[in-house]
Amino acid sequence: MKLSTLTLLLAVAAGGAHASEESNLQVQNVECRGNHSTSCDFIRSHLNLSAGMPLSEVELRNAQLRLSSLRNFEAVDVRLEKGAQRNAVVVVIEVTEASPITTESLVGLSSRLDATRSVIAGRVAHQNLFGAGKTLDLAAVAATPLAGEPYDEQYQVHLRYADPNLFGSDSYFAVARASWINASRRDIYGNFSDFEGAEIDLRVGRRFGDFSYFTLSATFRPNAQWVTGEWDFGGPTDFDVTVRDRQHGYGLIYGWNSEDDLYFPTQGFSFHIGAGWDFGSGSPANRSHVQFRRTWQLDDSLLTVKLGGSPSPEYRTSFDESQLLSISYGRSLQASEGVKRGRWYIEPGVGTAGYTSGDARIYEVGVKAGVRLDTTAFGIVDLYLIATQDPQR
Repeated sequence: MKLSTLTLLLAVAAGGAHASEESNLQVQNVECRGNHSTSCDFIRSHLNLSAGMPLSEVELRNAQLRLSSLRNFEAVDVRLEKGAQRNAVVVVIEVTEASPITTESLVGLSSRLDATRSVIAGRVAHQNLFGAGKTLDLAAVAATPLAGEPYDEQYQVHLRYADPNLFGSDSYFAVARASWINASRRDIYGNFSDFEGAEIDLRVGRRFGDFSYFTLSATFRPNAQWVTGEWDFGGPTDFDVTVRDRQHGYGLIYGWNSEDDLYFPTQGFSFHIGAGWDFGSGSPANRSHVQFRRTWQLDDSLLTVKLGGSPSPEYRTSFDESQLLSISYGRSLQASEGVKRGRWYIEPGVGTAGYTSGDARIYEVGVKAGVRLDTTAFGIVDLYLIATQDPQR
């Protein structure tokens, strides 16, 4: 059912009342249908309405958007039925459940600032533990150099548990992750970074408003081996080699996410601003302080502006390789046997990568092209090529 039909349903539920009386409608109950393995409490937690509250058409639209963006469901329909009394309505949320076992894979070829590598990543997850929408996933990433220096090599393994309703709360969520990371990088100017060690990360967040959330994180890296060497702005004598032995880190994020899909967005936007040890080029995680993604539907095509990489809103996450700032043009692919949906895209972008020995900023300009598929056999599959150069060289 399209959301535009909600207005008609509101009038019918009110017994033919004029649209101006819409604010007098009251929620009698919220019912779930089609949820054979998913608890109704998890579904209802995405609707900020309960029995006895005045009906809000805006909130009905927002609830359908929140639920439709989850991989837990193939389809979501929010509708109204007449209640037992005049001006009373029953909110019905009908879902078509997806498989609780999901997979995601990525295969890419990356040549950035003369460092060429292959990238292979995979994730397998159970996204409906205990029938409550909780997630347990195992992910691995291997970025292997295909030539000598310069190079950017990474091997990572992550085990992650996400609870979207911490202690049964409709507002609080939490993520716990244990990782092993081995990452080594050298560029043509001599800048380098070597990191190897385990990482334990705990995040607790709170949703509020329509699509906003705060997240507080604590990270522990026991006995990690991390050395960096970087040219600083100031001339050829300012090359700093640092052995970083800090084991604890904290972070704070404010975010907003109104996208209709994490992998195939067609509307809405995602935004976050973060502060703490894990943000910026001088951190092990190297996360962007600011992340933004907005998608517009243009007839048969899509235009996306992205800053700081792809989003990982609230307790969800995905694989991605992109430049600091990019503009993506994409078109949807027709569904076929074995492919439920797909999209090809071309994504030119720009970025920065530190300094040279001559005090010059290292710039990065390039293009990414790829195809993303939602398959019946292999889940989300992302295939891409990315190539960048420093325009000053």
